[in-house]
Amino acid sequence: MKSRLVFRETTADELGYYAVSIVGPRQRVDKIVGRLPLLS
Repeated sequence: MKSRLVFRETTADELGYYAVSIVGPRQRVDKIVGRLPLLS
């Protein structure tokens, strides 16, 4: 649980985003992302 302690001590300005997930029915997700290829 060390990662939770580090996260708690991190300010919002120090955080960086690396990925975004979109979950839902395939047709609705495809409309949002424009049929972008999936990364693996």
